[in-house]
Order: sequence, then structure tokens, then C-alpha cells
Amino acid sequence: MVESSPAGRSLNQIEKLKAAYAKRLESEFRRLESLSSRLETHPSCENALSELHSALHKLAGAAGTFGFHSLDIDHFKAINDTYGHSVGDTVIAAVGTLLRQHFRITDTLGRYGGEEFTLVLPDCDADQARKLVNRLREDFADIKFTSDGAPFTCTLSAGVADNHQFPKDTAEALLEKADQALYRAKRIGRNRVVRASDQQAQGSS
Repeated sequence: MVESSPAGRSLNQIEKLKAAYAKRLESEFRRLESLSSRLETHPSCENALSELHSALHKLAGAAGTFGFHSLDIDHFKAINDTYGHSVGDTVIAAVGTLLRQHFRITDTLGRYGGEEFTLVLPDCDADQARKLVNRLREDFADIKFTSDGAPFTCTLSAGVADNHQFPKDTAEALLEKADQALYRAKRIGRNRVVRASDQQAQGSS
């Protein structure tokens, strides 16, 4: 019986490690591919705006309330510049996955630009919507991303408007108010959710 040499055993172990590492890489690639695929199924902002138009038309004269959100990943350009676009795509996909997990089938989710999303939430006022998005914001901030073995975290900001507080506004005007609230969230420190009504109150005081 011929025993393998120590060098031969070492080479065999190296090959096994390489195979295991390749398998892990393939598994991770498939996971990211799945995340990207799920993200791509999100409707566009045009669809979200169309849905809001439809909802406001149905709710004309009724007591129903719609919440409208704009969300944006904080410092996303710096994430791309620091870690690369493939890592940036993973960060975007993570937001897409959380949106699917946190919101209902009846909610309309739209991707608006590279790292900005819109949410149309039926039967949900600005206070309720802010609580829901705050939970998503906290869960997103808890995710530990990695690049070349180095961990990092991300945050997002959001603005909220609803047709109860702004009953005369068109869909476009509600979108604009949610966007303005989002920009205020960015200006006052990021990683927060701001209501359009809060911003209006501060502007008139």
C-alpha cells in the first residue's frame, strides 16, 4: 500500500478548499442575481403615479386616505464610488427586498431614478405611513454589507405626504410634497422620515 506524500495531501486539501470557495461564490452570485431579479419587478414611478391618480379619482368625495412616500438611499454615489457598482446594485436590491417584506400586496411600489423609490399606501395616513417606513429604515440600517471582506452599513431617508392633509392636491402635487419632505430629511441629517405637513408647519411659523 502506497501512502500519499505530505505534499500530495496538502495539494489535495488546497483543491478541496478551492472547490468549496468556488461553490460559495456561485451561491452568493445566485443570491445576488435573485435579489436583482426581484428588484427589476418593481413597477416604474409612472405606474405608481398612475395608480395614485386612479386611487384619488376613486376616493373623490369619500373618506379614504392615501399615503405617498419618497425614499432615497443616503450617500449612494459615495457607496458606488467606494465599493463599486456591483455592490451598489446589491444595496439597491436589499431595499427592494425589504419593501416587498414590509408592505402589502395592495401597496404600489415604484423605483424612481437610480436609488429613489415611491410608495403609494391605500387606507394609510401620513402618521401610519411614517411608522411603517421607519421600521423599514431601521431594518435597512441593521444590514451588514461587505466589500472585499470589509463590513459597512447604509441608511435611507424618506418624505411622506397624504391626501387627507392635502385634499386639494393632484397626484403630481402630492409627489412633489413627498419629494420636498425627503429633501428636508436629507438636509437635517439623513436617516429619518419627515412628513410634508411638518415641513409646511415649520415654513409658515
